Amino acid sequence: MQTQSSKKMYVKAWIMLGLGIAVLSAFIVVLGGLRFWETLTPYSIYFKSVKDLTPGQPVKYGGLSVGRIESIVVDPANPGRLRVDIGIKERFPLYQGTVASISQKGLVGDYYIYLELRGHAGEKLTKDAVIPAEESISMQQLAAEVGQLFEELKPKLVNIAQGIESLVESLNTADLNTTLANAPKLIDEATQTVVSVRQDFSNLVLRANTLGDRVDGSLDIMDNSVVELKNDVKKTLASLRTQLDNAGKLVNSLDESVAFDQEQVETILLNVEKATRDLKFLMQRLRERPWEIIIAPK
Repeated sequence: MQTQSSKKMYVKAWIMLGLGIAVLSAFIVVLGGLRFWETLTPYSIYFKSVKDLTPGQPVKYGGLSVGRIESIVVDPANPGRLRVDIGIKERFPLYQGTVASISQKGLVGDYYIYLELRGHAGEKLTKDAVIPAEESISMQQLAAEVGQLFEELKPKLVNIAQGIESLVESLNTADLNTTLANAPKLIDEATQTVVSVRQDFSNLVLRANTLGDRVDGSLDIMDNSVVELKNDVKKTLASLRTQLDNAGKLVNSLDESVAFDQEQVETILLNVEKATRDLKFLMQRLRERPWEIIIAPK
């Protein structure tokens, strides 16, 4: 009786051990995303860089897991790019207009391939078709580009600040205001002087006709003096216009630099907004269904 009981215990123990190994194996297969019984349709994608992608990682379409990465190899026809072979569930169709990109789960999560339909759906993709790739920027690359952008902007901003500071310097501003204020007054005084001189010499001619020739000569001399005075005034005004034109060019350069840098900053902000939206969706998904971290949804 004791011998038969011991045999039964051993049999039960081996049965439990076998069941435990089977459950553990099934758990590892399910957790690893392996589906040996699934029939997958092969497609290819070409990337310049696959970042940290590895075979077996998921392929998602609109947030749904629709396949996995089968292999990653260097393209024999073009060693400058990599060919990623993926398998999509047989009952999940893909259409022309679908674009592939490399995305990341959150900020420090694993990478995966994200499929998205752009525009209207075309014809259904056939087996072994090539899906167009879209290069995406990671958070590390985004941070590096932001740092490089600020490094490039720093000398420009310093030059602009120095130019504006020199332009609005108190001494230059005072000299410019003084010159502009005195220019009309100088012209008025010169005009009044010429008129007064002409009147004086006209009266003198009326009184003494014999001095007419001398008066004419004196008037010519005065006219020449007035012409020279006007030329000097014109040169002064031309110099002022040149200074104002230089100031205008400096302001235009500032506007162009700010407009160019603003476009780059807007592009970076759009990428940050997209990454934030993906992170928000992931956190909402984890709050609603935290068990999906262990068991992938069907």
